Amino acid sequence: MIVKIVVCIKWVPDPEAPAAAFSVQGSGGVRVADYVPRMFGAYDENAVEAALQIKDRDGSEVVLLCLGPGSIEESLREALGTGAGMAVLLDQEGYEGADSYGVARVLAEAIKRIGGVDLVMCGRQASDTDAGITGPALAEILGFSCATVAKTVALENNLLYVEQGEDDQIRKTELELPAVVTVTSENFSIRYATMPNIMAAMEKEVLVWGPQEVGISGESPAENSLTVCLGSEIPDNEINCLIIDGQNEEEKSANLVKRLTADKVL
Repeated sequence: MIVKIVVCIKWVPDPEAPAAAFSVQGSGGVRVADYVPRMFGAYDENAVEAALQIKDRDGSEVVLLCLGPGSIEESLREALGTGAGMAVLLDQEGYEGADSYGVARVLAEAIKRIGGVDLVMCGRQASDTDAGITGPALAEILGFSCATVAKTVALENNLLYVEQGEDDQIRKTELELPAVVTVTSENFSIRYATMPNIMAAMEKEVLVWGPQEVGISGESPAENSLTVCLGSEIPDNEINCLIIDGQNEEEKSANLVKRLTADKVL
């Protein structure tokens, strides 16, 4: 069965960057140093691979969808080298401040504009926030069925078969299309882009849509979010260490018990 699959991918800071590259902003959010490289999220790459495996079996159409800065158009084209057919970039200018639901709303409007979408695939969670909200929120907004943290995905006779859970306890789920599935990493390591696919990607279409094309111009995504960040701060963690002395282990143990009793811990 041939279907149209949209894979949502997110442009994120390198998760391997040192902690010193991140700083908390008092007004809310985290600032990432300019020198930190950006990339597509690892779980999102798993979702791309899951979609391409379906494409390999039945020739389904795969569309990459990303909300990010306009400067990543070339990176998105490189991602097409893995075998997806086309890509849509939603220029994030004007979308700053949106939470996971606000982002899902923008993505949902883009999916409607793409049209004829049977299956939406996302990573199990974003590599930067680890929220895991956007996929289920997309299903709610679009009115699609939904399965999360999928280890296997198979399409047969207009039904989607998904396995979830650990090796000792697998849950098998059957979903009707259209559907949204979030994919985990066990069985979907992204393939290398082959030279023929890289050359073909240079000719593939990358659409860049702003708020007007998506159809929510004049509205602030932050206003359509369900959460508001009131502020951020680093907790002041004070650590005190007390050395318990004694002539031997028995005396040290006895002194420790006395101290814990005096402090009403025991």
